[in-house]
Amino acid sequence: MLLLSDLLGRRVCDSAGTGVGRLVDLSVGLGEDASVTRLAVGRGRRVTGWADWSQVDAVDDAVIRLLPGARLAAPDGDAHRGGQIRLARDVLDTQILDSSGTRLVRAADVVLTPIGGRLEVVAVELGVGSVVRRLGFRRLGQRMPVSVLDWHDLQPASTQGLAVQLRTSANALKHLRPAELATVLAGLGTDRAVEVLETVDAEEAAAALSAVHPDVSARLLQALPEQMAASLVEHMALDDAAASIRWLPAEDLQSLLSRLGSARAETLRRLVAAPPDTAGGLMNTDVRMARPGESLEDIRARLAADPPRLGSLATVFVVDEDRRPLGVIDVVSLITGRVHQPRALTIPVDLPVDDVIDFFATHDFLAVPVVDDQGRLVGAVAVDDVLEELLARRLPGARRFAHLRSRRLRLPPRASRRVAPRRPPTDGP
Repeated sequence: MLLLSDLLGRRVCDSAGTGVGRLVDLSVGLGEDASVTRLAVGRGRRVTGWADWSQVDAVDDAVIRLLPGARLAAPDGDAHRGGQIRLARDVLDTQILDSSGTRLVRAADVVLTPIGGRLEVVAVELGVGSVVRRLGFRRLGQRMPVSVLDWHDLQPASTQGLAVQLRTSANALKHLRPAELATVLAGLGTDRAVEVLETVDAEEAAAALSAVHPDVSARLLQALPEQMAASLVEHMALDDAAASIRWLPAEDLQSLLSRLGSARAETLRRLVAAPPDTAGGLMNTDVRMARPGESLEDIRARLAADPPRLGSLATVFVVDEDRRPLGVIDVVSLITGRVHQPRALTIPVDLPVDDVIDFFATHDFLAVPVVDDQGRLVGAVAVDDVLEELLARRLPGARRFAHLRSRRLRLPPRASRRVAPRRPPTDGP
């Protein structure tokens, strides 16, 4: 048995023993025949030439020797020519689907075996033991868990690996969880991503679109058949749906909304109309309300029957007949039954997102009501929404609002972070 990590970097020489470079990668098909077809020669990770495996004379512990007359072909950029992938780039240290096809795991090494004059890929190693061994701690790595996935059960999730996999099976990824499916969608081209979405359940596809950056979900919604796009938007959380469809061309947006239920379409129109860098563009309309004097038991029962999507939106806002917030019943009150109903602090719908973030930084709230210019409740911003905007990258993608790449989020270099010395107490003013 041979390990890919042991072969990489091995010296490649011609029949006279003259070095022509080092092994950079191996190419293999994803069909029934798992034989290595080509080897990439170069320096570091840079490929300077390719040789067919049929030109290899021998592989030993120190060198890979080519047959007399072997010639290196010029490097090419066709990574998956003829349904082939590269083991080092497209498999090693990349995410793959486990044998059940339900979760992503990371390939730690590739196991190969010589059979006659061929080199065949047998399996992929998983687990920290393989990683530790590759770092040079072989004895320690032997004491750590390592599992093996048969090569023919492999479903690669790297960008190039997926491109090959989807040529033979568009159903390869349909069992992924939404967050993992989102990672895959972000790495695919539009056509391939649409193929994947067309094979999965509508709720799972909608959850995956909610998890990717709105730029990605908008691009995919525009490429999907109109009826399918409308179905996915129906299943998406309202704030995520609004964040995605607001970037569609006006004609496509109106066509999409016309295919939705009237109530949802009207809500989305209001959300899309709000500027994206304001509280109105950030808020969620999935809020829970109560009337003054309503019993806690009734509020609990209604919340249990229709729970909000975000746990932080379990906050209940007490409103008057005109939907003006009067107070707040937080989650602790709902659990303990000891209701402390503070006055509701509100934020206007046109408040800039930067100021919304400042508000959460100075107040200990899970959710804050958003009101229109008449003081009426129109939605709420949850702490989850704020944290999402503060993350350097969403899963997967960048921040929803580009303007948040501002100086307020940049920390000074570690060496320059200084704490002001504490002043000694004084007796006088």
